[in-house]
Amino acid sequence: MIAIKAQQALKSIRNGDLASIYVILGTVDYLADQLKQAFTQQIPSEEQTMNVGSYDMETTPVAVALDDAMSAPFFGERRLVFINHPYFLTGENKKTKVDHDLASLQHYFEQPEPSTILVFMAPYEKLDARKKLVKT
Repeated sequence: MIAIKAQQALKSIRNGDLASIYVILGTVDYLADQLKQAFTQQIPSEEQTMNVGSYDMETTPVAVALDDAMSAPFFGERRLVFINHPYFLTGENKKTKVDHDLASLQHYFEQPEPSTILVFMAPYEKLDARKKLVKT
């Protein structure tokens, strides 16, 4: 994992120099919104309806987001998937009824879909560095 500042990330994204997986960490909503917009602009506007997905992990299982991430882009080059509130990467114990398949997420980290940009929007101060997913 490479940690970079928001402005460096914005420049890289806008230049089209994209990785397969990103974790946007921090509590500054303005910067997170700028990054989210920069990612979205990498998908042509006429393709966004079919190739941009956003999933809240407090209400949706991670398996649903991974199904979208593993799908081929629909009439386009790239698919963009946002995973919002990935509390399972933190030390928080949220009481939700959502069951997350973290083994599948671990497998995706090891072999990401080349045509997909998977972005974790983590509005937290820090992640739990002891967790295997965070280490990966």
